[in-house]
Amino acid sequence: ADVDKLRSTQYLPCENDVSRTFAPRELFFPTSELRLFPWVKLLQWPSEDELTERTANGKFLKKLGCNTYPSLLTLLRYVSEKVNDDQMRIQCLDYIAKHLSPGGVYEKPYSSLRHSSKET
Repeated sequence: ADVDKLRSTQYLPCENDVSRTFAPRELFFPTSELRLFPWVKLLQWPSEDELTERTANGKFLKKLGCNTYPSLLTLLRYVSEKVNDDQMRIQCLDYIAKHLSPGGVYEKPYSSLRHSSKET
């Protein structure tokens, strides 16, 4: 019951939105790569130590619902609808391409997108 309360309660600070606190599922692990996307809410982490899903704190936050990567569709919509600057668009596409490679976090979502679009 305590873990469920930690999952749903808004108590975590966000480094790029100080208007309120957030539930873990609303936040992403703070990485330099994700700072490229202004709409991604990054967990404000008070330590100089890097927070990853492999560290003890990271494993716990992941268990509570903290996100590691935005969805591929969300990123593609952002790039196609919101990014007007060519340099920014290239940076965003570089990020996506890097994670589309074999073993990358977007490899499987991209494969399923390709298969579902062939059926329609």
